[in-house]
Amino acid sequence: MGKPKKNFYPTIFLASLAANKLGIRTLSDYNLLAKNDPLLPSSPYTVYQDWKGFRHFISLARNADSRYCTGGYNLN
Repeated sequence: MGKPKKNFYPTIFLASLAANKLGIRTLSDYNLLAKNDPLLPSSPYTVYQDWKGFRHFISLARNADSRYCTGGYNLN
């Protein structure tokens, strides 16, 4: 019986918002700080099919108004 499947943010956009909220700006930051949010995967490229690279991932949150795009998730 393998490991239970972990729950992560359902979209790459929500994961990007959460990473941004933690102050993540670089891959090194992500490796250090993503542990502070259990919904952020350690390897997001394996979770999100629309992964286009770390620079794209981190820019998603910067280029959108998160007040209107959280889908009910509380990122405070």
